[in-house]
Amino acid sequence: MGFIYNQSSINHKGNIFLVKYDKNQKIFGNAKAFKYSDSNYLYTIHGHQHFFKNKTLLKTKFRTEINDLIELEDSLILTAQIFRQGVKVYKNNKDFMNDKSMPFLENISATRFLNDRQDNIFISTIEDGFFYLKRKIIKSVDLKNHSKMVVSKIAKKNEHNLLILLDEKIVVEKNICNKSLKQTYKSPDNILDISYNQKSSELYIAGQTSWIIQLPMFHKKPLGFCGLKYKYMMGYKRYIPIKNNILALGYERFGVYSDVHKSPDFCSEGILPRKRFISGSDYKNNMYLLGSLDGLFILNGNTLIKSDSIHPIFRSRINDIRNFKG
Repeated sequence: MGFIYNQSSINHKGNIFLVKYDKNQKIFGNAKAFKYSDSNYLYTIHGHQHFFKNKTLLKTKFRTEINDLIELEDSLILTAQIFRQGVKVYKNNKDFMNDKSMPFLENISATRFLNDRQDNIFISTIEDGFFYLKRKIIKSVDLKNHSKMVVSKIAKKNEHNLLILLDEKIVVEKNICNKSLKQTYKSPDNILDISYNQKSSELYIAGQTSWIIQLPMFHKKPLGFCGLKYKYMMGYKRYIPIKNNILALGYERFGVYSDVHKSPDFCSEGILPRKRFISGSDYKNNMYLLGSLDGLFILNGNTLIKSDSIHPIFRSRINDIRNFKG
């Protein structure tokens, strides 16, 4: 026995589009219409989804009808669907039309979205009550004509600006609000790390030869290992601004500076055994935490204390240390 088709229509911006459906099909729902960014429209009717751009019908897909739709930052689209089809997340409208969704809330019948004043989202369902989506905004950073370059390091300049190291050669400044992008520094040699001192407005470039760059004037000054104490020049691998000091980590030596333009307040050379540290942070009572390839150490005055007795995990490589609410 063949299919028995019926017809209805969509009146979109004064144009009539016929909709064909099989009255024996299992998927039906209430007809709904949605408008979202860039003049995109969606009609869901009789188990079909009809996508429009302005007045043009782009695509018709046979799939579960959508009960609600919400568009978030960076073109993310959330859809609420019944028949245990759940809540789906799409990266953009192209993925939406091609039904390329990312896993989210599955096996529920979602009916509506509701935003609160903090832009969090309530999700109502038929069988499973309410869900509450606390917003954690993730934004894609557009690097424009640098988009094919490798992001090697990132440093925070302030709440709105990032300093980004590309291909270990170029430092660009990206404003994530107005989306402007400008080149800050280009090095002939590979850059190992970048960091920014908000108090002094200085960008620290760590490499075979290390530099201080005063922003926004772009004054450039070389950094020598442990200041004037040594005649030879050697770049640090990493600079870490911490409270009123700067922790400078070299291949086998490290220093603590209150002013990187002067000699260090402390230099490990000749005082402590040679050792490579790759991360660090301030600690209580004028002590410092230092992360190495073989664990976590505490610097107390001129004494280096291994802290693996605290927990076995501190025998592992410590790549980074951050102070979180003390």
